[in-house]
Order: sequence, then structure tokens, then C-alpha cells
Amino acid sequence: WVANPDGQTVKLAEAYTYQPAPSLVEVKPRAGALAGGTAVTVSGNDLLPGLTVAIGGIQATEIEITSATEVKFTSPAAEAGLVGLILTNPDGQSATLAQAYTYQPAPSLTSVTPQRGASRGGTVIVLNGTGFFDGAQVTFGQTKAGSIKWVSETELRADTPIGEKGAVDITVTNPDGQVVKLAQAFTYYSSPIIDSIIPNRGRTIGGSRVQLEGEDFLPGVKVSVDQTSATTVEVISENEIQIVTPPQAKGSVDLLVTNSDGGAVKVADGFTYFQDTAFALTGSRPADEAKHVPVNLTEIRLEFGPEEELGLETVNVDSLEVKGQLKPPQSAEEEMLDSTTVEDDEGRVEGRRRYKGQVRLEGTSTLVFQLEQPLAEEEQIRITFAATLQDIAGNRLPADTAVSFTTGLGVWPGDTNHDRRVTILDILPIIQHWGRQGAARQAVDQTSWAVQPAVSWPVRARTYVDANGDGIIDEGDVIPIAQNWRQQWPSSPTSTVDQPADQPSDQPAAPPLQVDLSPEAEHLEIYYRMLGALERFSGQSENRQPLRTWLEKQILMATQQSLPSETRLWTNYPNPFNPETWIPYQLAEVAEVEIRIFNLHGELVRQLDLRQKTAAYYVDRTQAAYWDGKNQLGEPVSAGVYLYQLSTSRGHRQTHRMVLIK
Repeated sequence: WVANPDGQTVKLAEAYTYQPAPSLVEVKPRAGALAGGTAVTVSGNDLLPGLTVAIGGIQATEIEITSATEVKFTSPAAEAGLVGLILTNPDGQSATLAQAYTYQPAPSLTSVTPQRGASRGGTVIVLNGTGFFDGAQVTFGQTKAGSIKWVSETELRADTPIGEKGAVDITVTNPDGQVVKLAQAFTYYSSPIIDSIIPNRGRTIGGSRVQLEGEDFLPGVKVSVDQTSATTVEVISENEIQIVTPPQAKGSVDLLVTNSDGGAVKVADGFTYFQDTAFALTGSRPADEAKHVPVNLTEIRLEFGPEEELGLETVNVDSLEVKGQLKPPQSAEEEMLDSTTVEDDEGRVEGRRRYKGQVRLEGTSTLVFQLEQPLAEEEQIRITFAATLQDIAGNRLPADTAVSFTTGLGVWPGDTNHDRRVTILDILPIIQHWGRQGAARQAVDQTSWAVQPAVSWPVRARTYVDANGDGIIDEGDVIPIAQNWRQQWPSSPTSTVDQPADQPSDQPAAPPLQVDLSPEAEHLEIYYRMLGALERFSGQSENRQPLRTWLEKQILMATQQSLPSETRLWTNYPNPFNPETWIPYQLAEVAEVEIRIFNLHGELVRQLDLRQKTAAYYVDRTQAAYWDGKNQLGEPVSAGVYLYQLSTSRGHRQTHRMVLIK
């Protein structure tokens, strides 16, 4: 805007700009090499094209203005020290930042401690020198250190990375790019690792053979036990060493493994010495003189005491011998009652059998004999030991060392006649020994077709007849027959002793299903109680049906060929029931018959008028009294215990209980 004295004016719009002075915010990096050449970036405001940069009074080169807030340049060479930075815009305005940049000499590396470490890495080393800056990088050979800590300008700490065996250079690189290298400054060695010591204890006299498992064991490795060299050191592989311990005092000691290249590892209290004792058997499972040992036993354990240690080289399949001797025969009375007696699995009556198995050492002092076949029933087992079995001190067991025990019986649930398979014939022993009682078996799943250990009843045969193992022979024993219908024993294992050539077959021919008893009336209730048990059996119907058919046939034959000698009320079937049940009875003479059903309060629930009946058995479903679980009004009754009473015009009354379930 210009005005002459005569009042005339002229105006030029936007002809001049007032520009703010530039400002500095940040300099990166804040240090660089004396020779210059460091790429520096300055952040600020109002930076104009054409500005100049002076660092320590020396003009920078290669200036690049990327925006009004950033400029890049290359530092010139200068003397060591802290210098200022000046940015000057073309309009002459400038910004100054004192002590903005440091010219520093290259770092120096004077020492590395330690100078050796394991090839697996992880060794913490200290690097001393000068000119170290925060952010410095350390490499071992070509591999960057795992962790780097800047302590001061004269100290760095770093974790060694994994490396190859041998010497490597160590290089330190400051953030400004200046580098120092110390050639062959660190040596990697093969440091062994110990994962396990087996056994980790032995006698004070020494001589224990110990196996060390781990990694990186080198030929020529040395092992010391509490600063005493092992008697023998054998390198099996880079992962296994076997040593023989030297004598030491009782207690725990350190174990040191040192490789031929100097790499070493120590296990504090890695081995324990104990006082030498006499070599003797201290216990067994089964215990010596044990009775009724389960025939399904799978292993025999022989213990020589916690302070003992067996010689590994003496433990093998021949270290012990397990033999069985059959018990003496039963008395004549028992033989007469025991109609199901059969020969043992080998068809052998006398003599010993040697049991096969595998022998292993568990820990340092327990022998385990793993049986390859079940033990025979009621056999006297004797275990003896070979003279070659020794402890690590060369001691042998006393010549008369032995363990003896006696096995019990083995019941295959459902094979009541002990003929090696489950068929219709297995009903007959239940009838023959009905109501007898003896030792119950441990509760097991009767549906599992496997031998179950048992204690022999006074009459051995009855042990097998108690098919469900509840200690009484009754209708419940028909259930395992149905559950395991047509099952057979597995093939007998081969014995190592001489056997008769004509052994019985493991799979005898199936007996015919048409097996009949003499139709005796006293068996009728047994048959019906078995039928009732089968009604409650929830297993496969194809297993149940052959048994039902046979029982119904026996009932029909008995009822058709004889008349009852007395009037009697039978047990209802099924019982418990839901919602219906049949009430069987028998009449010795013609009479009017009715069945009354009461609750436990004595209140009449239902009356079944059966009218006049002739002398006969009224036991099957077509003839027995039927109750549908309803009261006189036709209403279903609640679950619970009910009484049912047989009344006849001849004055006979008899009452039983039954259970209705929902």
C-alpha cells in the first residue's frame, strides 16, 4: 500500500509474508562417529526449503527437507565432544539447540568374563571396555546374544546364544554404527547334562554299577563321586555313561561329570551311600505261607530291603523259579459230594509245574516276576532262587531261601459244573446244592467273562455253583449262566513241565439242550424261583430264552406226573415286580380258593376269588393267580411291600410278602 503527496495510492495484495522463526524438537541419533557420515534426522516446526544446518559450527551436507517439520542430513567430521545444532531458514531466522549431538570415538572391548561356556547357550558374560552406549548390540560369531544389558559406558552384560563347539569372535555395535570386535574372545564347549542317575544309592563298600543318562557325554569323560574318581567309567553313547562307584562314607555326596574339553556338570547330593548289610529276602507279595491267593494274580514281588542293591548283571529270567504242586486230594466224603471235580488245566494229577514269566528289577532291591499264565487252583506254590543271584557286593542268598503260598479257587461265573463252558448243564448243580451256604466272593462284575478268585467251600464243588458269589446257592445263580451263556474258558497256557499226551480239550463238545431231570415235585419251587430271577434279568433275551424253555419243560413234566402231598403257597414271580405278578400255589385236595392282598396296615387291597380248584400244581402263568397291581376299584396301587394270603375252604391259610416297585 503506497500513497503519493497528491493523495493518489496503489495496493499490491499479499505482497509480503511474516514468517515465524523455526524451532527444534528432537535429534536422532544424539551421537555419531568422529569421521562423520552419520544420517541424522531433526524434528521441528516451520522448516523452509533452502535452510542450512550447522553442527558444531561446521556445515552439514546432503540436507533433505522432507516436510515443514522434518529435515535430514549427514553429519560432517569433527573432534570428539558435545556440540550444538543450528537450523537457519532462507529468511535468516534460525533455531539453536545446545549440546544436541555428541561426537564419540569408536568403542573398545578389553575383556570378556568368563571366556568359556556351554554350547547350549545361556552363559551370562561381562564385557568391559569403553564407549558403550545404551542400545549397543552384541554378537557371538554371527549370532546375536539372547539378552543384552547396558550397565555403563564401560560395561555390558549378555547371555550367550546357542553355538557350535569352538572359539568365536565377539562384536559390539553401538547405535551409531561404530563397531568393535574381539577375535576368538569366547570358546564354546560341550557341557554335559545329567537327566537321571540309576540307581542313585549304593553301599559304602562301593562297587555299585550306576547308569547316568543325559546329553553331550564325550569320549574320555571323567566322573568323580565326592572328589573321588569312579572306579570304572564307560561311555555307552553321548546320552549314557555307566560307572562303578568307589568306596565312600555313609551319606549323600556330589557327583561331577567333566568332559574331555573341560565342560562339566555337578549334581549336588546326587548319590547316597548306605551301610552294607547281609543279602536276605525281607518280604514278598503274596506273603510267605499266604492262603487262598487269587488265581488271577499277575505278578509276584520279592523284596530284599530298602538298603539292599542287587547286581544288575545277575538279574534275569533264571534268577528265580516258580513251581506249583497240587494239594492232596479231597476226602472220600468230599469226593462223593463233589460231582463236578475235573482234572486241572494241564490234565495233570500229580507232579510240579514250572510257571513261565518275565523277571525285572524294580528300583534297586525288588524283583518282580510277571506271570505269563494264571495260577492253578488250590496249588502249593514255591519260589526258589538261583545261586547266581547276587547283590552288588557279590553276596548270595542263603541256600534255603524260599517263598511258599497256596492259591484259592478260580470261578468262571456261570460255569457251575466246572466243565470249562456255560451250557444248560450248569442249572443242574444249582438244584443239587440248593440252599447251601459258604464264603462269599469279593463283589465283582459277573457279566465279565474272567476268572474270579474264591475261597473254597467245605465241599469244593459248591464254590463254583455259587455263580454270583453271594455266599448262598439260590435262584440268583442262574443269572450269571444267562449273562455268560455259551462262553468258554480261554485256551490253557503251555506248561514247561512234562505233560500227558492225552490232555482234555479246552473246548469240549456242546452238550445237548434236551437235558431232563427226574420230575420231582420238590424241585418245582426251585424251577419257579429261577424263572422269577430270569424275569428280572435285563440282559439279552436270546441268552435267557433257552433257560426259560428248559425250566418250563421241567415244570410241566413234574406237574403232570404227580399230585401235591400238601397245600402250599409259593413265592410270587417276578418279585419285585412292576406292575404285574403271578402267585403260584399247590392244592393237595379239592377246595374253594381265594387270594387276599393286604397292605402293611392290614387293610384289604384286593381279593382274587379263584373258585373251586382240584388237587394240582397251579404254578405256570396260565394257572397261577394273577394280580395286575390294582385295588378293588381298578386303581393302580402305590409302590411298597404287600402281603398276599392263600385261603381255602379246607381251612388252610398261608401268607407271604411281595414288593411292588415303580
